[in-house]
Formats: sequence, C-alpha cells, structure tokens
Amino acid sequence: MIMIDEEDPIPMDLGGYRHRDGSDDEDNGEAEFQTISETVSCLARCLTEDARYLCIYDVAQKLTHPGDYDIGGTHAPGYRPETWFYYTTSLCPNNIHLLNLFVCHRKTGSCLIKVSESTEATHINPSPGDTSSRSELTETLASYNIFSSRPDQHHYIKTYCFTKKDIDALKNTLLIHVQIQTDTIKVLLKPNVIRRIKLAHDFGNLLSNKEKTDFVLESSSGKKFNVHKIIVVAHSPVLRERVRDSRSSSLKLDINNEDLELLLEFLYTGTIKEVCKQDCLKLLGIAEQFELKNMFNLVQYVINKQIDVNNAVDVVVLSEKYHLEQLQANVFRFIRDHPAVLDTEGWRNLDNVHLTKKMFKYIYSFNNKKG
Repeated sequence: MIMIDEEDPIPMDLGGYRHRDGSDDEDNGEAEFQTISETVSCLARCLTEDARYLCIYDVAQKLTHPGDYDIGGTHAPGYRPETWFYYTTSLCPNNIHLLNLFVCHRKTGSCLIKVSESTEATHINPSPGDTSSRSELTETLASYNIFSSRPDQHHYIKTYCFTKKDIDALKNTLLIHVQIQTDTIKVLLKPNVIRRIKLAHDFGNLLSNKEKTDFVLESSSGKKFNVHKIIVVAHSPVLRERVRDSRSSSLKLDINNEDLELLLEFLYTGTIKEVCKQDCLKLLGIAEQFELKNMFNLVQYVINKQIDVNNAVDVVVLSEKYHLEQLQANVFRFIRDHPAVLDTEGWRNLDNVHLTKKMFKYIYSFNNKKG
C-alpha cells in the first residue's frame, strides 16, 4: 500500500508556472488576421465573450523545443482581466510532441472553456502578397468546466499530440478554436445562496460549521451530510450532472461514510489535511468515481515524490490503471535510471505484457537518442 507523506507541502498549481498579466499588454503592431478582436494572443486585447481563437506563433519551433510559452489573455468590459492562456511543450517516445494547454483564471467562480477537440487541422495557404499563412485545428469543440476558489488559480485544460508528419504540415501560426463562458454554475443555484457562499472566504470553515447549507448528500449506509450546492457542483462533473437531474434537495451516493467525508474535505478545501493516514488507492478510487481532476493531480504529485526501487512497479501499474500519463513517464525514467527495480519481487510478479513492452519501448527509445 502506497501511503502519503504529510510532511511535504502539496501545491495545487502543479505546473509551478508564473503567468504574465495580459490585461496591461500594449499592442506591438498590427495583427495578421482580420479576426483580431476574436483572437487571443499577446498582440492585442480580446474580450472574453468575443474570443474564438487561441493564437500560437512559430508553432513548429515551439513544439520541437520543449518549454513554457504564453498565448495571451482575455478581459471583461473595462479591461478587467478574466483569463490568461499558456502552454508547455514536451517530447515523448516515438517522436510524439505534446502541447499541454493551461489557463490562469483571474477571478473566483466558475468558467466553461471549449477548445478544439483534436489535432485534425485545416491548412490555409495565403494568396500572393498575403502573409497570413495559418493552420486551424478542428471546429469540433471539447468542453471543460473549471472552478476557482481564489483569484489567479491555474487549471490544466487539454493535451494535443502531434507527430512529426503533423508538424511538417503545420503553417507558421496555429489557431485553436475556443469559446469561453464565465459564471456558468449560477444557473444551478439560487442567487441568495451564491451571495451567502461568497461571503465566506474559508470553505473549510463552511464544511465544519454547516451554516446555511442547501443540499444533502447521503452515503450508501444512509448517513446524511449537509452541504452547499455551489461547492459540490463546482469540481465534479459527475456530481454536477447528478445534482442537476435531482428532483429533491438530497442525493444518495454509492460511497461509504469515510470516503464521503474525504470527498467533501477535498471539495471544500482543495486538499486532504490528514493525507499521511490515507491510502493512495482509496484517493484514486474517489477521484475516478467523481472525475476529480485535481485530486488525480494531488495524488500523482505525492506518489511521484515517493517512488523507490521497491514500489516502482506498483506505481507503474497504478499509472496505467488510472491513465496517469505524467506519473507513468516519471516512473519509467526512474526504472531506466535504477535497473535494480528489475530484481524486485514486484517486477517478477508483473504479468502485464502490454505494460512491460510499453516500459521497455520507452527505455529503448531513450537509449537510442542518447547513443
């Protein structure tokens, strides 16, 4: 059983990225596209409600040179900043290049962000004398709901995978279709409830004192927990859907008392205080059941700090089961650098042929590059 060490602080902004404030950017020149008012970039201001594209310049160069890059921000009327988009690039085995898209939500509250669903692209060639050569990702959009309990909170949105062939076909500028809608949770809640919740800055205190609750969650054994609907629906797509479809002020869940208490602690505080007493498998199970992206990130971060020769194979199996790609890449690197893992009982008992091949393929591709 992999346990969590409470001594290490748990940062919720895992990328550690320091955003730039796009609200005060000055225009550096005329934009290349007619849709400048709809384009999020570092060249001009863009109203949040008008945003239709995320603009990435020199895209091939950035995909082939891993790093952290800004896209730009959006603002509300009056130039009040609302979002700032940025991305990281990285290289995976088999010459797969990743573009990981993030947003810094400048306000508290909810936000619905829709972006191009895949890397399927249309390549637009300019007419003679026109310099607006560009590639546009698919207009089919994938939706992502985020909720920020404090200003300037960072959220992972999506990863795009590009092959070398994809990169060779890309034009100099890449446009990712985007739509942004703020304060999306308000439609589920009564205005007076929202006002009361906003008066409380410490959601942990709300959990402990149970004041002015407006909903009940019930465990599988029948124990009832008074909660605030705005907190419950903010972080979990599963709970959001269940609450929306509920015709009463209560909802029974398939979860035991202890796990429901952990779930509520995470929903209200964004972390688990007594993490040293919790089993990572239990936390991963809760994260999977309620689609808690940030809980997955929390557990990945903690496990990653505790990988050793004896538990490395267990971590590999966990990363595969729960599709924790970053954790899997890290543990593969650990095994590559610590061959003693191959002499452990965990390795001898590993009977997943696909996973074994996947790991050796990673190690082999690295050794080829190194050679």
